[in-house]
Amino acid sequence: MSQIDINTPQNVVIEFPLAGLGLRLLAAFIDLILLAAYFFVMTRFTGGWLLSNFSGMEALAVFLLLSLPAVTYSLWTESLLNGRTLGKYLLKLKVVKTNGYAPDFLDFFIRWSFRLVDIWLVTPLPGILSIIFSRYDQRLGDMVAGTTVVRIPALSAESLPVSENKTYRPVFPSVILLSDKDMEIIRRQYHRATRTGNSRVLNSLRRKIEEVIQHRAPEMNDERFIAQIIRDYTFITSEMDGME
Repeated sequence: MSQIDINTPQNVVIEFPLAGLGLRLLAAFIDLILLAAYFFVMTRFTGGWLLSNFSGMEALAVFLLLSLPAVTYSLWTESLLNGRTLGKYLLKLKVVKTNGYAPDFLDFFIRWSFRLVDIWLVTPLPGILSIIFSRYDQRLGDMVAGTTVVRIPALSAESLPVSENKTYRPVFPSVILLSDKDMEIIRRQYHRATRTGNSRVLNSLRRKIEEVIQHRAPEMNDERFIAQIIRDYTFITSEMDGME
């Protein structure tokens, strides 16, 4: 499977396996099933109501309005789920920027708008061929947005560069997937839970962190795991500050 080395703003190089055509098609198929279910339920429960309460053009306008969640599905799911549709989430796939920065709404909007060319205009063939022949398995929308789709496996620290002046090596390089707001919440809940001895909060916090960073360490207890996450995040962000 092809790989991509992403150099993050924190000067951390992480090697991600590219999702490739097969997994992307499977994720798209899962999403298509969900969209088909939405349209089935919508037409079943609103079809008669539309025809009996609205004229032809009015009924069409209301139908189009009700279709907006499906039409913009990939846009709002990728924006809300941090680069994932539900299909991508189930298959542990994620949209990332090739330059290491986090994708923003504009990037997701570009990807969504190019679906018309990549997938819907005539056939999905342009998007498929683009994924097959591009360097980073990108469809046209990815190329314009500077994104690609990767698998998020459990990551090791082998790809981390070590500063000549620092011997510390982060255990969980994927902490970069956490935001500053996430880390603020983690620190606050961790200190409160350790102070009060609340093991349930620590375990719940750990599971949420593992879900985001896609890395588990069963050999560590909850308190040690979260403490390591905080240390790794602090180190990586301090490296970033040192570059400014």
